[in-house]
Amino acid sequence: MTILMIPSPILAATLSTFMEQIWVEWVKPGAPIILAPVTAAVLGYFFNKSLQEKLDTDRAQRTEALELQKKNYSAELLTLGAELNRSLQEKLDDYRSQRAEALEHLKRDLQDTLASRTRRAEYLKSQIEKLYGPLTFLIESINSRIECAGHLEATKVEFRRRVNEGLIPKDTEPPDKNAIYEVQKKYFQLAAVASNEATKLLNSAWGWLDEDDQQDTIDYIERIDRNNVEYVELGIGLLPKQVYDKKVFPITGLELPTLRDDEFAKRIRLKLAQKQRELSGLTLTSETLTGTKQPSTATKTGAT
Repeated sequence: MTILMIPSPILAATLSTFMEQIWVEWVKPGAPIILAPVTAAVLGYFFNKSLQEKLDTDRAQRTEALELQKKNYSAELLTLGAELNRSLQEKLDDYRSQRAEALEHLKRDLQDTLASRTRRAEYLKSQIEKLYGPLTFLIESINSRIECAGHLEATKVEFRRRVNEGLIPKDTEPPDKNAIYEVQKKYFQLAAVASNEATKLLNSAWGWLDEDDQQDTIDYIERIDRNNVEYVELGIGLLPKQVYDKKVFPITGLELPTLRDDEFAKRIRLKLAQKQRELSGLTLTSETLTGTKQPSTATKTGAT
């Protein structure tokens, strides 16, 4: 038996041509039916593939954008947090500095206040001990001695009145005028000694005198000097009586000099009590409360 050997290329070409003819003949009647779904499937495949690629690309871009935005936000938050912390720290440091400065000022103010109160207390103590205390004693003693002499004079006047009114017999022996005069003279001498002591005190301690007391004190010293110069002793003056008569000299006539001045004594006594209360801390002075000074008292009283 003889076997025919056909070369492979020729066989492949022959079979390919034969199969194509058979395929065309077989599918020709149903070509529209088969090609439409196949075309749709192919087109759908490529469309889905393209859409998927676009979706993947868009998703990747969005993911990348979100990551970038996230990084930017994180960086901004870190920057904002750092700036906020720095601002808060600066404000905290500034507040601490201001508070420390305020406390230091308060401390200095308290020290100044305490020092000022200490100086004020020392000043008041010196005023009381060196001037207002001794001066009050001298002025009150002057007034008291003159008042004693005045009581004796009032006794003589009262005796004459009672005799004239018939309250006592006219033959009643009157008080010894000479004895009364001698006693009165001694009282006035004691008052003159105290007034001279007051002048010496004011001369040595004038710097401790309050400014609003100076004019009244000068007027008081003037009356002391006039009493020492114009009177030799009680009831005996160097000037004629007409000099003191306002009817004779209505403009230039002099006031009778007297050592007693109740208004000035009251002023100095109140000043002493005021300074003692302030020193002890029991109350504030009226000048501290109202910011006003005590008014000057220029009123002068005559001798009793």
